[in-house]
Amino acid sequence: MLQEYDISFMDKAEILKKIFPMTQNFDFDNVPQTDSNADAYFINVTEDIRICAKFYSDSPSSPTIIYFHAGDETSLTLSDMGSHFMHAGINFFITDYRGYGVSDGEPTMTNLFQDCHKIYTYFKDIMKKEKYNTTFFIMGRSLGSMPAIELAFTYPNEFRGLIIESGTAQNFKALWVNEDAEKIKKLDETKFYNKDKIKEVTIPTLFLHGENDNMIPVQIAQAMYNLSPAPKKDLVIIPGGTHTNLKDIGYDQYYTAIEDFVKKNARPTRAKTTTAKTKKKTAAKQSTAKTAASKNPKTKTKAVAASAKTKTKAKATGSKITRAKK
Repeated sequence: MLQEYDISFMDKAEILKKIFPMTQNFDFDNVPQTDSNADAYFINVTEDIRICAKFYSDSPSSPTIIYFHAGDETSLTLSDMGSHFMHAGINFFITDYRGYGVSDGEPTMTNLFQDCHKIYTYFKDIMKKEKYNTTFFIMGRSLGSMPAIELAFTYPNEFRGLIIESGTAQNFKALWVNEDAEKIKKLDETKFYNKDKIKEVTIPTLFLHGENDNMIPVQIAQAMYNLSPAPKKDLVIIPGGTHTNLKDIGYDQYYTAIEDFVKKNARPTRAKTTTAKTKKKTAAKQSTAKTAASKNPKTKTKAVAASAKTKTKAKATGSKITRAKK
């Protein structure tokens, strides 16, 4: 269920410049760093505000990660990451925030949470229109952990997994803890913080963190991992990693962890359980039909026909869960 928070007290210039340090408005007619591997999309979050997103597509049959980046990145600076996942058989959809890259407007904490829902709705519309499958994963790094966990919390049945890199637990509370005490008290009673939402996210979850992160200590990742009720969860700590260099210092470990997590959880396990039940019922029906036929020769023809019909039905049921091959 979509929650509404009164976090307008955080939308002060001195706070926002620390949370969103890389705002740079470029002209839409002069887009820098064009990338032949990606398609650009412009998402209207209001009538006059457009946010840029880039989509690195491998195949409509491949799983897709929707990625919310950190405050020191833009979709224009992540082409290496997008290309890597695309060549690894994973579609990668990167979205900016207001004021980032070529996106309009100015970012605030309020519109960060409001816009992520509109971006996700747009993303789903694109996937449907272009006939991509719905094997979606949600990922967020640092600042991006907030919209990522917000979406996983709000739409729990729409993602195959959640990936959090260098994530915050208290939504950078240290930057605004001395603001409006009454509003903070009310906020503390909601499920605004990542640490509270993660307690209700049960989809497979992967936490990635740097061993030497001095902005969000690795103990935060361990605490988030412990709070997570997900039956399938992993915590990968990159040796020597800081808050900003996980892809560089732990390249192989970083990408292998994400690729293995996505490919392992892209399989429709629930559907497989249903198929197993179908097969068990089919076997029971076949056994009953054979027993009846052996006792009464007159029913042999009917029993064989019933068995063939059941096998056809079981085969059709199984085809629904077969992963599309590229």
